[in-house]
Amino acid sequence: MIESKIGQRLVGVFLLILGGGFTAWSWYTALNEGYYYRKAVVLFPFFAAIGLGGLLFPIDMARVRAEYGVDRPQKLTHYPTAWKVLFAAGLVAGFGNWLALSQF
Repeated sequence: MIESKIGQRLVGVFLLILGGGFTAWSWYTALNEGYYYRKAVVLFPFFAAIGLGGLLFPIDMARVRAEYGVDRPQKLTHYPTAWKVLFAAGLVAGFGNWLALSQF
């Protein structure tokens, strides 16, 4: 895991751009060419949500060390509440995107 908050934010921007771009590409291919990749339509909205989390809520590694005694988060309970909500939102976005595209 990346220690610095700036590094976490840069990775977050990268994942947000990657996830958003490939989600848009999946919609484009589904609507205009009639096909889509099932794994891509689930994973890339999830990546976009995790990227948004990295951008807005970088993890304070010193706090994780102080509270849990570990160098990096190892379980879901080690993550802040905002990350837990974004993880759930990412799953909902991914499966919601898949459900929406499967209707075409």
